[in-house]
This record gives sequence, C-alpha cells and structure tokens, in this order.
Amino acid sequence: MNTKSFHIAVAAGSFRMGGAEKTAVTLSNAFSAWGHTVDLITLQGEGAFGSLASPTVNIVTLGKRRARFAVFPMMAYLKKNRPDAIIVMQPHIQLLVLIASRFVRSKCRVIVNEQSTFSKNVSESERLGWMMKQIYRYCIGRSDAVVAVSSAGAGDLKKVFPFLKSKIRIIYNPLGFPGENGNTDPVLIPKRDLPLILGAGRLSPEKDFSTLITAFSMVVKSTPARLIIAGEGPERNMLELLTERLGCRESVTFPGYVGDMQSLYQEADVFVLSSRYEGLPLVLVEALAAGNKIVATDSPGGTSEILAAGKFGELVPVGDSSKMAASILNQLSHSGGREIRIARSKDFYADRIAAQYIELVTQLTRNGDA
Repeated sequence: MNTKSFHIAVAAGSFRMGGAEKTAVTLSNAFSAWGHTVDLITLQGEGAFGSLASPTVNIVTLGKRRARFAVFPMMAYLKKNRPDAIIVMQPHIQLLVLIASRFVRSKCRVIVNEQSTFSKNVSESERLGWMMKQIYRYCIGRSDAVVAVSSAGAGDLKKVFPFLKSKIRIIYNPLGFPGENGNTDPVLIPKRDLPLILGAGRLSPEKDFSTLITAFSMVVKSTPARLIIAGEGPERNMLELLTERLGCRESVTFPGYVGDMQSLYQEADVFVLSSRYEGLPLVLVEALAAGNKIVATDSPGGTSEILAAGKFGELVPVGDSSKMAASILNQLSHSGGREIRIARSKDFYADRIAAQYIELVTQLTRNGDA
C-alpha cells in the first residue's frame, strides 16, 4: 500500500442528490480517513450530501451558479492550493477544470471520472451531442487519466474517443461507509404484512419508472404487494397519474428524497432497477449490501457487471414490463442467496475503491516527476 500523503481535490457540480455527488463525498471521506489532504470543490455548495462530508475534508465553494462563470475562481484555486491531483465528476465541471488547469499551466494531475455511459448521456439531440463531443475531444485529451466506472463504460469511451485508450482506467463507484447516509427519519412503510417492492432514483426519463409501475400493476393481479419508489424529479406527477390510470395508486408510495435508505432496504423483499441506461448504479450496490433479491434491466452500462450477468440478480430487457413482472413474481417466490449478494457488495467498499485511486495518483505523479 502507498504510504505517501497526497493533496487530492475532488470536484462536482453540487451536493444535490445524485450518484456523482455521492461518489464525490464518499471518495473524499475515504481519502481523508487515510491521512491525505482533501479539498471537496463545488460551484455553490448547495445540496443535502454536503452534510455527509467528514469534518477533516476541506469544503471549497467557487461561488458561481454555472461552470462557465467559474473559470477564474478555479484558476485561482489551482494557483493557490496546488493539489497533486484532482478527480472531476460531470462533464461541465470536467471542462471547467481542464480549461482552468491549461490556462494556469498547473502540474496538478487531472483525472476525469465518467459516471455514466457517455454516448447515451451527452444528449438526445444529434447536434448538441456532436458539439459536446467536439469540445470533449479537445479538452479530455489533455487529461492525465480517464476513469470509467464499469467495463461497459470504458468500452463506450474507447468507441467514442479512440485516442483515449491508453488513458482509460476502470474503477468502480464506492459504496459508502456504514451510517454515511445520515440520520433522517425512516419512511413510513404501510401494510408491513404485504411483500414490498422497492425502486429508487431520480424520477426522470432515463430511470424509466413507468415500466416498473406497469410491471407492478401486473404483479398485484397475481399477489397483493406494495411498491415504494424513493426519489424526486420532473416525472413525479406523470408517474402518480400512471398509478391512478393503472388502478394501483393505493399500493404505491412516493416518499420523495430519502436521506437514509437503510430502513427501506431492510424491509424490501425485491429491489428493482428499471433504468434505460446507467453508469454504475450505486443503489444496486446498496441493495446487494442489504442482501435484497434483485430484478434489473440489462441496460447499457454497469448493471450487468455488478450482477455478474445474472449471478446476483435477475436481468430483464429494457422497457419490457411483462418480463419484469414475471421476474418480480419469481423473486418473491424464492428465498436464499442473501449471503452471496452481501459478499458481492464488498467489492465496492469505499476503502478498496479509494486504494485504487491512490495507486493511480501515485503512478501519475511518479510519471510526472520522472
């Protein structure tokens, strides 16, 4: 294990609910726990995840609402603090850091972290997608390393940006330390005598909760059950209307954002991930850590990799509510496998993931000093 102490910065847009933001906080806490100096950088510092940062992590706020206006504050940060490396989440923040570091000719090693499947996440607009790829092509080539969070994500990056092949590394997203999710009040779970099906994530199109709700409406025709979908987002009203149209509104709960998911994981009989595409979904890893039985879409990204092509959960085609319903019913009728699911989650523990990043920083700084 490397024993050198580094000054590491981790940058994300905010502390709002999301996988990238949670990963930024979890990594920062892990680095700091190992004795490294850590700066956690956001544009304005808003969002619930900020309260989960360790007191030993330095919170840096650039004071700008948009990344395009934060170039000078980022340049000033790099000049003054001179971190050994900066790990950057989210495309707009990655472009900000890459541009700022080039202007100040910083020796800081820039590690771009791609949380999603890039080709799916850029934009559904071909024109905007092309523009983003051209900007990325120029800037990302000046990074020192690019971390993909799954093998599928790495393959997607290599296809979109063939010149990046030598810079791409695969490092999973970290599962947070026990108790890191906070101490919010547990969600009231009605009718505890009925099986509970759980979904979680942003209520947005790429999560495709409409397919989960449609599948659930089929499930309750065979057996009484409850569905909880934790999260907030622009599709909430549409999803609530869908439950009414399908006649299952009284069996579905939308608790909104849940800071501490542990009570839900502990009560759930089956966890369902219905996404159209993913990077490396942390909610799936959290469900494994709780020992939950799992049904997930075999979507582009790291879902199948987490589940080892179906070894640790049942995979169904994207958007297929009938097969999803059949798989949920199958999982409800079977028991066992809890211990192997929990064992699988240990591959994502924060200390293991942090160690891989420290090894990467060690390699990059050694190469730069050579």
